[in-house]
Amino acid sequence: MQWSAAITQTRTYNNVIINDFNPYYQATLALSVTQPLLKNGGMNAVKHQLKLAFITADSDEAQTLVDASNTIAQVEDAYWDLVAAWRNVAIAEEALHEAVEQQRTVVRLARHGAAPSITAIEVQTQVATFQSQVFSGLQTVSQLQNQLKSLIVTDPGDPIWSANLVPSSPVQELPNTGDLPTIVALAQRLRPEVRQVLDQRRVSDLDMTYAKNQALPQADLVMQYFSNGFAGILQPVPNFEHNACINIATGSCPTPPPNSQGNMTQAFHNMWTGAYPEFNIAVVLNIPLENNFARGLKDVANQERGQAQIERQSLDQRIESEARNALQAYQSALSRLSSASQARSAAESVYASEARKFHNGASTTFLVLQRQVELEQARGQELQAQTDLNKA
Repeated sequence: MQWSAAITQTRTYNNVIINDFNPYYQATLALSVTQPLLKNGGMNAVKHQLKLAFITADSDEAQTLVDASNTIAQVEDAYWDLVAAWRNVAIAEEALHEAVEQQRTVVRLARHGAAPSITAIEVQTQVATFQSQVFSGLQTVSQLQNQLKSLIVTDPGDPIWSANLVPSSPVQELPNTGDLPTIVALAQRLRPEVRQVLDQRRVSDLDMTYAKNQALPQADLVMQYFSNGFAGILQPVPNFEHNACINIATGSCPTPPPNSQGNMTQAFHNMWTGAYPEFNIAVVLNIPLENNFARGLKDVANQERGQAQIERQSLDQRIESEARNALQAYQSALSRLSSASQARSAAESVYASEARKFHNGASTTFLVLQRQVELEQARGQELQAQTDLNKA
């Protein structure tokens, strides 16, 4: 329904001698109601745009949640990378400490002639290598700290930028993963991308409703009410008109009614009292011979509905694939962590045995250094498996 209410007022000066009033005033109250019966009755362009705006707002909110979810995932990945970087520095420092102890032992043996001098140089080279790894690990820590800070801080002047971020969460986190149908059902219920796809379908349904409405013939019930108020300043009757009046049987000229004489105040009084009312009731019919506009809207809505269906199928497939990959990544990382832990434990035993043999004169510096490198590699593989598990 459309309605309108208006009050207009005019003041007219006219010195034509045959006018009885100069100036004269008009005040009009106009009320109009138009009720569409078919086309634009249940749906029109304004209502269509309003409902479309609500759907767009919901879709924008869902997109904000998608962006927030992606940011949180990046923060979590950066956090676990930082955890791994700190542990990698600790591994490198431990390897450096062990290499330094080995260097001291070899230097003492070389001084007493129990070992060739070249072995001391070999150990010194290994110590320098481990030192380089420590410095490289600290650089990686600094880079990951800056990456994490850029994700969680919005103010360039925040004191966090100058802070040294040291993770405090426990490294070993084993959540309950659940089975695949549970994961998929949870994603279908909570992921904001589902809302976006549903909003696409809502848009297509809304456009189809609007297209069907625009295909109907137009029949509008129109009701109008006018209250006309008139008043004016009465002018002297011209002589020729007065002479014509006296020839009438009454012998006098007619005068306007008293309520029509006055200024704008009298005109408004006549308007509010309904002195000169007017009513209009009509049914306006409009039947187009061709309605290409409505047919075009319907075709667009059909295309949107098909696209929304394809998007939903694609999203369901993506959710299924991502759930399978995530579950498999978790199980694989868990298995790799168990295997890497066993390899690291074995490497520690081998290194300890090789070190004892060296002190007993049954091994060489080269073999001890080789076992050190293998132990560091095993610790690094275990750390990588643990990091992958935390991310998964």
